[in-house]
Amino acid sequence: MTTFKSLFILILAAFLFVQCKSSKVNMKKPEDVSLAFLRAFSTLEFGKAKQYATPETQQLMNMVESMMAGIGEDEKKKLKAESQQLVKAMKTAKCTINGDMASCIVCCGPDGSENPEATQLKKIDGKWFVHMDKNAMGGDEE
Repeated sequence: MTTFKSLFILILAAFLFVQCKSSKVNMKKPEDVSLAFLRAFSTLEFGKAKQYATPETQQLMNMVESMMAGIGEDEKKKLKAESQQLVKAMKTAKCTINGDMASCIVCCGPDGSENPEATQLKKIDGKWFVHMDKNAMGGDEE
């Protein structure tokens, strides 16, 4: 009986830890969502990044993820290592909200400068999600 109780407490603690950890991002604040997305994307955590993305962005991320599957593990490790400094520098985001759309500039790059590329977000059912389409990623113009 003690083993069952210990196992139950361990599972419950793990569940609560995961729930608390994932609830840190306030989906009602575009600043929080843009930072969480960029941090996850920069460290190649595509599954995590997709949580903060619109369906259109998730489709684009699926393509990026497929391309990443074609590179070797050594190259992935190198990319992750290079992105660590960038991720550490991502401290704040300044967003301009226009209705259900927002444009966020993340501060700061490794050299202390703001990222010149704004992250676009879209509000869906009261929550903010990063929104990119194929044109935003250098796709064909229509």
